[in-house]
Parts: sequence; C-alpha cells; structure tokens
Amino acid sequence: MTTIEFDKKLKCGSDFVAVKVLANDEEMNIGGIYLPDSFQANGRLAFCLVEDIGKNASEKIGVKVGDYVMIDRLATFAWTAPSAALKYDSVICKTNSDRTEYFPLEGSMFVEPDQKDDITDVNGIYVANYTKRLNTGVITKIGFEKTDEWPFKVGDRVMLVKGGDQIQLGDKIVHIFKKEMIICTIEDR
Repeated sequence: MTTIEFDKKLKCGSDFVAVKVLANDEEMNIGGIYLPDSFQANGRLAFCLVEDIGKNASEKIGVKVGDYVMIDRLATFAWTAPSAALKYDSVICKTNSDRTEYFPLEGSMFVEPDQKDDITDVNGIYVANYTKRLNTGVITKIGFEKTDEWPFKVGDRVMLVKGGDQIQLGDKIVHIFKKEMIICTIEDR
C-alpha cells in the first residue's frame, strides 16, 4: 500500500467511506516494507473520524459524517495520509472520541463467547473444543432494532454459525457477528 501525503478532502462513491486517521498502530520499516509493530488481534485497526460516506454505505452500516470508527487499515483502497478511503465493510465498529466505549454497526452485534462450550475438562486437563461446527455465546450489544422477524435481545444465549470477526477493543476481545449468523436461542430447561 502506497502512502501519499496530501491535504485534500476525499469525497466518496455510494459504497465507500472516507476517514481521517486519528491514531494508527506504530509501524516498523523492515527493508522498505512497513509492518505493524504488534501482531495482536487489534494490530490491523486504526481509529478514525468519518469525513464523508456514500449513501448506500451509510444505510448499510448506520454510520454518518462526524462519527468515530475503527477501520481495518489493511483493507483501504487509498491511503493518503492522514486520510483513507475504504469500502464500507472495512469499517469494524463505531466508538466514541476517547475510545472508552465501542458500538456494533447496523446489522451486527457483539457476542461474548460461552466458555462452558469452548473448553472441556478431560481428567482435570482443560482442552479447547475445536471440532464444533457451531459456536455459542451471549449477546452483549446489538447494532439494530429488535423486530418480530428478529426476536433476539441483549443477554440472550445464542447458537451461532461459525465465523464472525474477533478483534481486541480496549482491554477485551470482542466477537462481532452479523445478525444472519444467529441460528437460535438456547434456554435452560
């Protein structure tokens, strides 16, 4: 990715978002190749201010000009420091100006993994269960309205299609799922 320094404002097409990068991972130069200095789960994220957004992009993810967001900085189409242009699906989540709280985008939710199903006790040794085809978890935040067609709510324990993104926001790991990835709720009998 080539970085060009310039001071022009970017205007977006329908499916794109233009952001001003406010904080980025530190990079290290290895033989002319710039790499993030950390390989943590959030090493690819950048904290940004939305400067422009296409109509379709705004409707799809519920973001508007002036919102603070976290983006996947490795998925940008144009990196013109301090601005970047990217497709709307490279916006990871919304945040506030001091990054103390994070919010799912329209059509997605944050899910905390259900540890009971992820780890098995085998004779006192805890083993991760990697063979499951489905994940379970508890919904912690939802980025859309509850409807009759979509009856799930914050606090529901749910079964999910395997997938979803996992990123580190602040001091904890957050799992992000699209609403169509929820199969059903799980209730105790």
